[in-house]
Amino acid sequence: MGIIGGVESVRIDSYQPTIGDSVDITPNNTTRESKTGLTGYAGTSETKRPARISMQVFDDGTVDIKTLTALTNATVTVVTPLKTFVLRNAAQVEDVELAQADGTYTLVFEGPGPVLELS
Repeated sequence: MGIIGGVESVRIDSYQPTIGDSVDITPNNTTRESKTGLTGYAGTSETKRPARISMQVFDDGTVDIKTLTALTNATVTVVTPLKTFVLRNAAQVEDVELAQADGTYTLVFEGPGPVLELS
């Protein structure tokens, strides 16, 4: 799915951090890859991976970043003008670093998925 623009709000459990204007959502948890053999196309292989939501969070003091990075089994809800996306049982993964130039952290949440689309 990729980057979703026009995000109205993001809620991570009971926390509502200040975020940038877009969120990256990867709703599927199966990736397929074509395989080739000596005679050409030989089908596909599947790799399972967790569903993923990533976002930039401003370090403005509304939510302590240590609290957000420690979350496991969280519910991440992204509200846009057209749809609401929900990822349950998510944990914050990957290293979190402060980008001092603009005062943001990038947070990545992954869970067993899929990301639910509600309208």
